[in-house]
Amino acid sequence: IKIPRNLKIKRKALHSKINFTFDVITNLEVNSFQTDYKFKRINNKNNIFNLINGIFQAEEIYGGDYNLKDLYKVKIGGISNVKLETETSKIQIGEINENVSFNDFNSKIHLYNFNSKFREFKLKGDYSELSLYEIKNNN
Repeated sequence: IKIPRNLKIKRKALHSKINFTFDVITNLEVNSFQTDYKFKRINNKNNIFNLINGIFQAEEIYGGDYNLKDLYKVKIGGISNVKLETETSKIQIGEINENVSFNDFNSKIHLYNFNSKFREFKLKGDYSELSLYEIKNNN
């Protein structure tokens, strides 16, 4: 399916594989169960994602609210201006930029790097397993 780039997209999916091969700048509202998503860049502050089971991958995320529950794999290259609510997922984030709020319950979280200009990172975790890699000279 080819979708024009400037449309607001509302997506409900069940047992699907969805690959966005371009930068998404439109407003996305996504609800899905057991679906695999792959994105290049997601750039819209009004995005709303509610994902249960499945896989979520993105090179870069800028803006939005993401509710991720029981995801097998979450891989994000860079993240900024995002509110994440996660539960029992495996999460890998390459670079934390600015204004990231993270509320988690019982997930495995791997953070690999903080941008040199990052500001305001909030992490609240209950029973979460947190791993930090290559974090040097940061407060």
